[in-house]
Amino acid sequence: TTPDRWDVIVGVIFIVLVLEATRRTTGWIMPVVAILFIAYAMLGPYFPSPWTHRPYDLSRLVGHLFITLEGIFGVAVDVSATLIILFTIFGAFLQQSGAGKFFIDFSLAMMGGKPNSAGRTVVLSSFLLGGPSGSGVATTVMIGTVAYPMMKKAGFEKNAAGGLLAAGGLGAILSPPVLGAAAFLIAEFLKISYLDVIWMATIPTCLYYLSLLIMVELDAKRFGARDVNFKPEMSLGTMTRRYGFHFISLVAVVIFMVIGYSPALSVFYAIITTFLLSFLRKDTALMPPKLKRALADGSIGALNAATTCACAGIVVGIVTLTGLGLKFSSIVIAYAGGSLLLTAIYTSLIVWIIGLAVPVTASYIICAVIAAPALIKLGVPDYAA
Repeated sequence: TTPDRWDVIVGVIFIVLVLEATRRTTGWIMPVVAILFIAYAMLGPYFPSPWTHRPYDLSRLVGHLFITLEGIFGVAVDVSATLIILFTIFGAFLQQSGAGKFFIDFSLAMMGGKPNSAGRTVVLSSFLLGGPSGSGVATTVMIGTVAYPMMKKAGFEKNAAGGLLAAGGLGAILSPPVLGAAAFLIAEFLKISYLDVIWMATIPTCLYYLSLLIMVELDAKRFGARDVNFKPEMSLGTMTRRYGFHFISLVAVVIFMVIGYSPALSVFYAIITTFLLSFLRKDTALMPPKLKRALADGSIGALNAATTCACAGIVVGIVTLTGLGLKFSSIVIAYAGGSLLLTAIYTSLIVWIIGLAVPVTASYIICAVIAAPALIKLGVPDYAA
């Protein structure tokens, strides 16, 4: 693609705005990574072999990133604009209808006041809250305000309590039906249905929360946890009878997908279902003020994923333009001597390092185009890689 002068000017301004928007939503690291990739594309001949490549001037670079569908406006942004925003609005509808509070109260009432009940409450409520929200931070904050004081009162060491809350929140990106923004990208990149991604995530999710429950039991014994006197507002049975309809909203997305609807239509109908069910009780009804807040919160929540996807699109565009993905996979395999085990270890280290620096969505996009090809070359199935 050969852009004219105004294309280049507008493209440069747009790329700068994307970098600034990403900085404001996620911090400096992701924009810096994108800038380093841009520098790599422009300074190709100055790198040692095998990293060297032909140089690309500003015009060619902007044309590829800004005009084609292999850069900023690639798969990631398409998914964020069509699916991610709908799922964040779905999570906001659940939150505004009182589902979040119900899931926490339900978990507290179900676990009772035993020494390990505070930790078990974190695990159960993390699963119930994290599944529809897909946000680890939001899940941790919401549960933490209630469960953290209980855990300290029970005798859990503060770092252990904080670690459990963070681990529980992290489960939000593993738990069906939303699984965080990266799950939509997995479905799009692998050309499989989102329902397939949900099925593949079910066993890892169960194992993850099982490991958290085991840690709760071990920590409760290690710290000599005490009983916590907790008196719920109402009994578990009464609570379920009054607010149990929230569980229908929770599984509505999966039900509609099993019936055969597309992910976009499924979440749309799930939003409608949540809206209608909220009117079963006066205190949960999504009247205009709550409805407006739910739409606003959902849209704002999508901005984080959208800017991250756009910035990651810059990285993907550079990788496709320079052929870095193929070079990188060849280098990793060469260092591993063709060993699948060593290649898996090397790629896992790369994923770990990238994951420490950038958000989950961006980490997946970058690793999918850089690290995964090395495993695929050695015969690992696409979905496993």
